Amino acid sequence: MANRVGIELLPYVCRIVEIREKTVLFGRSRTRIGETRVHSFRDIPYNPSSPAKLTADLRQALKGRGALARHARVALWGLKSTHLGLLLPPAAEGDLLALARRESRVAEGNQPPVAKASPFWSDGISVGEVREGGRREVGYVSANPEDVKARLQPFIAAGFEIDAVVTPALAHSVLVRQRWSTSPDQVTAVVSIDAKATAITVLRGTVVLFARELPWGFDAAPAGHAGVAYDSAATAAKLASELKRSLVFIKQSRQVDVSHVLVCGDIPDLRSLTAPLMRELNVEVETLDGLEGLDVARLPEPIDAFRAKVAALRTAIGIAAETTLPIDLQPRAPGVSVAVTRGTQRRMIAAAIVSCAVIGAIWSGARYLQGETRARVASLRQQIGQLEPEVQRQEQARQAAVTRSTRLAALEAFASQGPRLGLVLDAFRRAPYDMTMNSLQLTSSPAGVWRLAVDGQAKSRTTADAQASFSTFLKTASASKYLGLPVRSPEIAIHIEEAPSKSTTEATGSQGAAGNTRTLRIEDIPPIERPRGVDIVRVERVPIRDVTGRVVNYTTKFIVALPSYMPRTAENIKRINDYNRRWDNVTETDPYLALRASASKGLTQAPAPELPPSPPFVGTVLDFALTFEVKK
Repeated sequence: MANRVGIELLPYVCRIVEIREKTVLFGRSRTRIGETRVHSFRDIPYNPSSPAKLTADLRQALKGRGALARHARVALWGLKSTHLGLLLPPAAEGDLLALARRESRVAEGNQPPVAKASPFWSDGISVGEVREGGRREVGYVSANPEDVKARLQPFIAAGFEIDAVVTPALAHSVLVRQRWSTSPDQVTAVVSIDAKATAITVLRGTVVLFARELPWGFDAAPAGHAGVAYDSAATAAKLASELKRSLVFIKQSRQVDVSHVLVCGDIPDLRSLTAPLMRELNVEVETLDGLEGLDVARLPEPIDAFRAKVAALRTAIGIAAETTLPIDLQPRAPGVSVAVTRGTQRRMIAAAIVSCAVIGAIWSGARYLQGETRARVASLRQQIGQLEPEVQRQEQARQAAVTRSTRLAALEAFASQGPRLGLVLDAFRRAPYDMTMNSLQLTSSPAGVWRLAVDGQAKSRTTADAQASFSTFLKTASASKYLGLPVRSPEIAIHIEEAPSKSTTEATGSQGAAGNTRTLRIEDIPPIERPRGVDIVRVERVPIRDVTGRVVNYTTKFIVALPSYMPRTAENIKRINDYNRRWDNVTETDPYLALRASASKGLTQAPAPELPPSPPFVGTVLDFALTFEVKK
């Protein structure tokens, strides 16, 4: 997105419109008709005698949040300029400009143009269609360079970068081009009527045939009579008289009839001029106070004020929205202009066509290769999709075959070696009572034997007893004809486990006792098992013990309170206290009475009672590891 500013400087006000334009590669515009988006607008009072005030106001507009863009196009009212509609021989645009300058001097009585005292030119041409006699219709405009520079000075001093300068007549040609770009033969009159000035322009297509600025507007009150009301009838009659005079002049000088009149400006009730002008001129009259050509979905704020001022802002909007203005009246040196002849144009067109052809061929080749690549990828994906299920099926078959062969080998090994291994394991059955076998690992060896690794423990009250037990086990195992002596020296590790200290025992006991009662979460209890009509404060799991103190079952204990909505009477408080005290009867000495009490009170029973922990082992632990070889 790029922002561009259109400025219309009238004798009493400076109108500013900022548009936001969509751009594509290399900054070219892609905004179409009906998409011009107005970003902001404002009016700045202007007094020609104090340009410094305008500079200060413009500088303020370029600062802070919502500042204006710096690239601007300016339409200057009251500029010392000349507009001529000429019929010139067919020639290149650079030659047409030279011919137009010569014709302008002839039209002014062989006098130099208005730029005669300056080393710069401020002129330009707009080229129209070929008319009668094969001559080209050209609109020529020239201005005084010194006057242009003086009028632009407030904008340059404020910080604007001026892209183009036009007159009100050239701005009217932009409005016609944007409205009827495909009607080069239509003759249109455009009128801008404002409070203190009026501009009338007659165009055929977009070529200016006649331009005139009048020093009066709809506010015709003399100085010192600001209270005089606006007279729409008088203004319409005066404007119709001036338009009729201009149309008669065009009819006599160029033999053309105006078929359409466009009216814009800040006059109140612009549409009140339509009927009087149509009646006096007998042509179609249209007011430019609608939103045609604008992006109505994104109007600037305040929207009501913009809708009311859109007719006055039409000129500024038109020059800001135009991609390229055909004429720029900024002063330039005579040698700066570059003329492009028809031969150069033809060569450039030919080069552009060749470039387009080459680019088209490259693009077509790339598209073809891309299509081939996509087809190849699609074919490969299809093949992969067809082969993947087959690969999965083969992998599943291979896994099944491996599993089946492994199972068969294990069954065959067990069938042939199972009885022998059973006799080997029978030797371990004769181990002393305090011997424990932790693991038996049997592996095959390429020498035709089974390697048997045994891990175990011997637990006895003393170290001598543990060693004696291990020696007895080793002797018994070695005496078996299936085992024999170990192929490696036994690996032995001895450690002694002492009795825990009294404080540790007491702590463990207290934790165990405390652990018998456990607090539960209320949400874990099904609603059907909760007491109703009370507030549940806490839920606990309470053990039920027999006469020996052994836990035989569990029940759920509810601690309740009186709800807030229930009155705190003595009866209600007694009922709550009785409910909480009844749990004290659960710990009966007779387990059967406790179970019956639990069942009668609807208590939840645990699935199995907890057993007391076994006493810790105290003595010597001998860990050993042995390796035997068993013949197959």
